[in-house]
Amino acid sequence: MLAFLLLALTSPQSPPSLSHGPFRGANDLTSLRVWARAAAAGSFELHLRTTEDVDLPPLSAQASPLHDLTLQWHVTGLNPGSAYDWWITQGERIIVAAGGAPLLTAPRDASTHALLAFGSCSHDRLKPKQPVWGEILAHAPQALVLLGDTPYIDHGATDHRQKRHREFFEFAPVRAALSALPTYTVWDDHDYAKNNQYGATKNSTNARAVFLDFHAQPVSSEKGIYLSFRRGPIEVFLLDTRTFGDTEPCPFAPAKRTLLGVEQISWLQHGLANSTAPFKLLSCGMVWNGAVQPNKKDCWGNFLHERDGLLRWIGAQQIQGVILIGGDVHRSRMIVHPVQELVGYDVPELITSPLAQNVIAENNVDLPGLRFDAGEPEAFLLVQADSSPGEPVLCARFCTADGRELHACRFTLAALTSKKPR
Repeated sequence: MLAFLLLALTSPQSPPSLSHGPFRGANDLTSLRVWARAAAAGSFELHLRTTEDVDLPPLSAQASPLHDLTLQWHVTGLNPGSAYDWWITQGERIIVAAGGAPLLTAPRDASTHALLAFGSCSHDRLKPKQPVWGEILAHAPQALVLLGDTPYIDHGATDHRQKRHREFFEFAPVRAALSALPTYTVWDDHDYAKNNQYGATKNSTNARAVFLDFHAQPVSSEKGIYLSFRRGPIEVFLLDTRTFGDTEPCPFAPAKRTLLGVEQISWLQHGLANSTAPFKLLSCGMVWNGAVQPNKKDCWGNFLHERDGLLRWIGAQQIQGVILIGGDVHRSRMIVHPVQELVGYDVPELITSPLAQNVIAENNVDLPGLRFDAGEPEAFLLVQADSSPGEPVLCARFCTADGRELHACRFTLAALTSKKPR
């Protein structure tokens, strides 16, 4: 017996088959996505089992050096608001055992409650301890929305981009959050190209291909990164304010340049016009205003012709419940834009940054409608909506890594509904 125990202790252990993950990606009513990265090339299978102990057909994914050994599974044909036990195999070997937290599809659109977390700007190299991710997990949001600079890359080479994603995803606080929460991500400047860059820049040449390898979420076009998703009373429109900037004329003001691009604007208009969610959150990395430090070119303040053109269209269509969300500026802020003439109601903007980075005091710039500003180096935003019988309400809370609430605000759907006659 002693000899057997010594042999067991000294025998080489099987190397891990996954180097990263598995993480939860985007999910909707009838599908969900899972991401992982393999330690070596090979074929891996994701298995799902219903709560009635019915095994679904396994789904294969291939780890290839062409995609830096990343794996993505997209399981379709599922039931809304349902839980599934799951496990991962490679051949006959179980890589991830069943019995962990189940995979979930999104609740039905008629669900009356939603809780989402938003954040941006997390530098794992400069901030080696980031309790903010644990605080996000403690609130158990239905989804996590990352608005860019997650990670900081600042280099155009493919291998460097891949390395920075691997480093960020193996960072323990980030790994814990992405393992537990369905996550949606868009890029900002430091993960698109370099500081303050957008549009046609050589530093962004390989950005999209690497981004798609490392994020298990759908995209709505063959160019750029933008998508939408629904959680009960909330529909989030996640916008790309980097890819298309200054690449073509603005459809609302042809003599000026665009930020979103014609195709993305058309997609957004179609989505807004057809959304049945009480609240529509237009979310991106950039702030939707120009109250920023001097000479900062990457903000909606330099594209007000397009922002106001979009708001004017929203007003003409009498689309209710629009709220703007941004990041990037390393401050937490709340603004109520006095745009009633354009929209029929004043439009709130919620700014959340950084998750873990330095504060930028120069971005504490006053503007009409500014209701709250704070420089907090580890902060995030919680958005909660309730559309149960009575007036639909959305509450936003600016929170810190140590559990403090910096600011809270509340918006009724009635206050975000046009008063203009049709």
